[in-house]
Order: sequence, then structure tokens, then C-alpha cells
Amino acid sequence: MGLFIGASILTILELFDYLYELIKEKLLDLLGKEEEDGSHDENV
Repeated sequence: MGLFIGASILTILELFDYLYELIKEKLLDLLGKEEEDGSHDENV
């Protein structure tokens, strides 16, 4: 029973880690696009 609970906790933590990585990538992409837009405005 303890092994099952431990494996379940690890699976949940892996899912949270995966979601965190996805959200982080999306936020970095959004921030990168905003910075690029700002740099274009400054150059013009």
C-alpha cells in the first residue's frame, strides 16, 4: 500500500512538473514576442 501511495505522489508531482514546464515555455514565448515588438518600435 505504501508503494502505491508513493508511486501516486510521484506521478502527481511529475504531472505538476510537466504543466509547469509548459506554462513557463508559453510565458517565455509571450515575453519574447513583447520584447521584440518593443525593440522594433524603438528602432523606428
